[in-house]
Amino acid sequence: MAKNRITIKQLSKEAEIDVEEVILHLVEGGLGYLEENHHLVGSKLRRARQILDLPTRRELTSIIYWQRRFDLDADDFFDFMQEQGISISKNKKQLPPNLINHLKKEIKKHKSNKIKSSKESSKESNRSQEKFEFKLKGHSYNPQDMRWIKTEEVLKIHKELVKDFANKKDPISPPGVKSIELLESACFHPETSLNGIYKYCTIESVAAALLYALVHNHPFHNGNKRTALVSMLAFLDKNGIIMQCSGDELFDFVLKVAKHRIVIFHSKHKADMEICKITDWIVKNSRIVERGDRPIPWRKLRKILSNYDCTFEVKPGNKMDIYRTIAPTKKRFVGNVKSKPLYTQVGYRNEGTDASYDAIKRIRKELKLDNENGIDAKQFYSGGQYDPDYFITKYKKILIRLARL
Repeated sequence: MAKNRITIKQLSKEAEIDVEEVILHLVEGGLGYLEENHHLVGSKLRRARQILDLPTRRELTSIIYWQRRFDLDADDFFDFMQEQGISISKNKKQLPPNLINHLKKEIKKHKSNKIKSSKESSKESNRSQEKFEFKLKGHSYNPQDMRWIKTEEVLKIHKELVKDFANKKDPISPPGVKSIELLESACFHPETSLNGIYKYCTIESVAAALLYALVHNHPFHNGNKRTALVSMLAFLDKNGIIMQCSGDELFDFVLKVAKHRIVIFHSKHKADMEICKITDWIVKNSRIVERGDRPIPWRKLRKILSNYDCTFEVKPGNKMDIYRTIAPTKKRFVGNVKSKPLYTQVGYRNEGTDASYDAIKRIRKELKLDNENGIDAKQFYSGGQYDPDYFITKYKKILIRLARL
């Protein structure tokens, strides 16, 4: 049974690469996300071995397999073995088991030489990359209107993650800042400027620089990728941009950023190249929040409405009563002025679901929170940026995955 059942962690050990790399290879190979203790069997295990170029026990004793690994035909492989002082028959199809470890060592040398040769041959290609032009896509901004993420906010996000993961299988341990200098540097990096001109001139590129710096500065003892992701999402939300991609795509993206797989070749401009590529990915997988009524999660809508002194009462049958009390605009009688109660009822399921366009339109109209009452859409929606714990809840599965790497 053990021969036909293996975990990602065991595959990682066999392939002699870390678990994150194995998971990335399997995701890119079409197997989807698999955790390190996930067991692979049958066709999935065979496919994983193919992706990682790991042989089966039967293949290890096959001469044809080793010919393929060394990229040699039958005659050249025979000559190669002779050079190693190993005598085998040209008609033989299987290798004696005692030769396998020797060939494994030789293939490592062979790979090392190929890598060196590849690096030499790619020098010209890399020189051409030195002409890299720093271009950033996305939505430009006015620096005075930009809502930056400061060191204190990133610390708050880290503390929220520590609290949220405290009783989980993968707590952030040890928690806290490893280097306050590295944290401050990572948070300041998106604001890099010269003579008042900002290097990262679009909202998406600022988000990319923030993610990149927090991931690669490693300012915290643990939880750097999780803190970086939530910080990026919170920053984008503060500046009117929301992500539009699946959880698997976002997980794969963060993992590639962490493993420097966004740009595969080496260059003195690699950091800038990576941030440009990250920016491109964010632009492709996000959208700017439209002005005017739009569906938003109830969690955010309740926060907005609370800013306007609204109260809520959940009713049976997936309904919610919402009340707002405002002072009357005119005094009809001399004496005490009574406040004016406003009320509406709309459909409601839970905090994580979206309130519909029609529900929000009705709430704004009946509670006098619309344009006719001096509150335009921009003003209304700006009162409810997500708290970090919103993103922690929404992207819980992704954060758990990152915690296990």
